[in-house]
Amino acid sequence: MELVFADVDVASTQLVRPAWTALLDVLALREFHMVIVPSGDHLSCDPLLQADLRAQLAAAGAVVVAMPRAAVQP
Repeated sequence: MELVFADVDVASTQLVRPAWTALLDVLALREFHMVIVPSGDHLSCDPLLQADLRAQLAAAGAVVVAMPRAAVQP
């Protein structure tokens, strides 16, 4: 099953994000998790916040996979 979580009109430096919270809720319901992002910067452009968000995903048991740039172009 594939689900897409996207926070629209939310600053990348904002920690509280509705879709992020929903993603963490879904991760809590499953045993294996893979979160695919276009790039690490997609989580946040702020390195400290990006590290915090990655830590939250790791704590939820998720593996973060950044797609190669060629794979995300239309």
